Amino acid sequence: MNGEEAKKIAMPDRNRSLAEEYIDSTYQILTGMGREDGSRTMLVQHRASGRIAVQKQVFEESISIYQNLRQVNHPNLVKIYETCQGEGKGIVIEEFISGETLESRLEDGCLSEEKTTEYTMQILDALQEIHARNIIHRDLTPSNVLISSDDVIKLIDFGISRSWKENKTKDTAILGTVGYASPEQFGFLQTDITTDFYALGVLINVMLTGAFPNETMTDSRRLGEIVRKCTQIDPAKRYQSTEEIRQDLTDKKRSKSPAEQEEDASFVPGFRSNVGWKKTVGAAGYLVMALYALGSVLQSYTNIIALLLEAVSLLLFLLTFFVGSNFLRWDRRMPIIRSQPREVKIMIRIFLCMALFLCAAGLDSYVKYEILNLPRSSGT
Repeated sequence: MNGEEAKKIAMPDRNRSLAEEYIDSTYQILTGMGREDGSRTMLVQHRASGRIAVQKQVFEESISIYQNLRQVNHPNLVKIYETCQGEGKGIVIEEFISGETLESRLEDGCLSEEKTTEYTMQILDALQEIHARNIIHRDLTPSNVLISSDDVIKLIDFGISRSWKENKTKDTAILGTVGYASPEQFGFLQTDITTDFYALGVLINVMLTGAFPNETMTDSRRLGEIVRKCTQIDPAKRYQSTEEIRQDLTDKKRSKSPAEQEEDASFVPGFRSNVGWKKTVGAAGYLVMALYALGSVLQSYTNIIALLLEAVSLLLFLLTFFVGSNFLRWDRRMPIIRSQPREVKIMIRIFLCMALFLCAAGLDSYVKYEILNLPRSSGT
């Protein structure tokens, strides 16, 4: 695309305002940037400084939002350089950020709980800034969250944002992205800051599971509680400030269930709580496994091949135990398994336990009865 073609796409109207003429004379269009919503977005360069920027055509109604944001210099918000109002449209020049959208990042798989928390904290910082300026984003989705090349979150695209107005009962326009839009965005009530919190709850769940909460709810108790509160139908039952969400994100002990807090006491199965009988059963189990392992080694130590195979068998038995007890919560670390519902994860663990146990038992029998030629019991 040459400059003239790009110019025609960006400015199709013949009657331009002085502000539009100023934009044309100040910025050189480099190329078009494809957008699924059909909006005219161009990569441009400031003629004097050489600075690369993005030129967007936006709704005329949203130009006041961008003018408000032009005064903001925040690390988690895209910087607005220029705004102008033309015939029935607005034009915005904003910061060009090298990176990828959260939507693109999620195509490679779900995020860990730690990374989700990190990104959520940065999104909250951005929301706190715009909410302080009486701006509601109303379209908080993975495609509108940019991750810069240095892993910093940037909230972008304020095309359907609005200012909250006192004594107004509902929005004049029904806008938003299905799945992320709160019920009040469909014309029932006026949107407010809790509208963004609703979308944030959905976004957290999508980062963790790749699905909406009504499809697959995250099995993270800590973040799951936040998702559920964010996505309440009644806005009054949601979080009422970014600080409330931030407190629940950082106050891990309070937001975790008692069972999860017990589990954090120790990562060794059987000793992950301070319950006496569980420790007794765990200690007895480890003692039985140790005695069985010692007996197996004493039986096969005279034959090096038998000894090696028996070691593999014992390792498989041990893996069976750790897989079944979800040692170190391994099912949340596997890219394919971690996005599955809790019930599916349990079925996978049961299947793996059975497979590992059968392999271990089969190898143990082979060593004892085929290599060592030990006598079989009379009952078999």
